[in-house]
Amino acid sequence: MGLTQEMWALLTIYQALRSMMVTAVETVPGCDPDRAGFTVALEDARDTVVGVAGTAAAATPSGRLDLVGHIGTRVLKALLPKRRMRLSARIVKCGTSRYNIWNRDGRPRDSTPITPL
Repeated sequence: MGLTQEMWALLTIYQALRSMMVTAVETVPGCDPDRAGFTVALEDARDTVVGVAGTAAAATPSGRLDLVGHIGTRVLKALLPKRRMRLSARIVKCGTSRYNIWNRDGRPRDSTPITPL
């Protein structure tokens, strides 16, 4: 039961952070949501929660903490670079064979002794 509950908690936090990231990036016109870094959002959320624990310094006039605005601001400051355009079509690469083709180029397997003339 505890493992299931923890997994649901992690998935909920993941979805909440992704939602904050998209909301923050949508405030910038023409910005692609792929440019928001999850690691930046996760680290800032962790640092904010740890730093604000037990204090009311980041509280808004309504008395609630503005974690979304703080994390969104940090995500916008650390946007990833734009992706470059794809030049080639996507293809499925052939996997590595499990069967190694030994001596494919025809080299001798053993060394050849050299005798003086």
